[in-house]
Amino acid sequence: MTSQHTDDKRILLVTHYFLEHGSGIELIAARVAEHLRARGGWFITWAASATCPVSESPELVDECLPMRAWNGIQVRTGVPWPIWSPGSVLKLWKLVGACSLVHLHDCLYMSNILAFLIAKLRGKPVVLTQHISMVPYKSVCLRLTMRTAYAIFGRLLLGYSDQVVFYSKEVYSDFRKRYRINSGPTFIANGVDIARFAPAAPDERSRLRQELFALSDESPVFLFVGRFVEKKGLPVIRQLARALPDIPFVMLGEGPLQPESWSLTNVQVHRGLDNAAVAQYYKAADLMILPSIGEGLPLVMQEAMSTGLPVIVSSRTANADPVATQCVFHEPCLDELDEDEVVARWTRRLRELADDPVARNAHVEQLRETVLQHWTWEVCAGRYAEVMDSLLRGDPN
Repeated sequence: MTSQHTDDKRILLVTHYFLEHGSGIELIAARVAEHLRARGGWFITWAASATCPVSESPELVDECLPMRAWNGIQVRTGVPWPIWSPGSVLKLWKLVGACSLVHLHDCLYMSNILAFLIAKLRGKPVVLTQHISMVPYKSVCLRLTMRTAYAIFGRLLLGYSDQVVFYSKEVYSDFRKRYRINSGPTFIANGVDIARFAPAAPDERSRLRQELFALSDESPVFLFVGRFVEKKGLPVIRQLARALPDIPFVMLGEGPLQPESWSLTNVQVHRGLDNAAVAQYYKAADLMILPSIGEGLPLVMQEAMSTGLPVIVSSRTANADPVATQCVFHEPCLDELDEDEVVARWTRRLRELADDPVARNAHVEQLRETVLQHWTWEVCAGRYAEVMDSLLRGDPN
């Protein structure tokens, strides 16, 4: 159903992919748009690369416009950087001209850079949500490419967007050291679907563990949810699973890396699960592990916390939001220590948490309460609405 809207509140949402791509950025973009639209008054057009079948998603946005793009870079390297066709660029020019405001998610993707440049040429305000900072890839070539891209495009978009939104103070701190940011920092935490990602009902957990893992309540299960890419810590998880062969590691996601090929009997891999299915795994597992690098406050961490699932993440991820630091476990990761030391420290901590359920569950009550107080989509969308209304009124930052 199309929302009631006014002509001066038309948002053009631009991301590198649509929701079907399966990574966090698109999911966050979709949920922000959905809840903005539900507030009324906003007409939202979503333009992104058509690299896989795309649903119209009428419950999320008013218009969904797939753009022709070449996705060979991701296929060859795992780096998601689709290249839009000339016809798509022309279509983007027209879309920017018809909107009131452009909302971009992240500063390095071709689609977002083009939308930013066209918006500046056509005098349209730009809101940039910056999700991640520098990713310390193992590949020297990838590290240099990313550093160069940030030096050029990051400097441009962060420096000249009308409002930059961060959901992680760690990401903001990284960029503030390197570049001038045009607007004062606005921090808006991602929201969580608190109805779907809720704690297990009485007796539900035991049933789910039998159905999903064929395990009793006494056997701990470690869960990973995310893209199967290097920055999410897949190389570390592989070594952890090898070092802890008695503990099942269940991995949910999509991506170019192949944990199925690790030949580890304690690793289960499930691809293509929807949010409803993922929520069941959160409820059934004992600990979520996410040794990722170069990102802010991952949505999967918030979702796990919403179900009451204990979480261990990298120290920098834990520090992304002060309310998370107090109730998640954390250890240094590859952007702080070398790989051998990271694996050794994570192995020790995981063994401790596996063997001591009392320590593992020390913060369980606090997890759900933190989400309810700070991280709902309604709160998130309300903050975005304030930012966008201010820009459309022409208020100074």
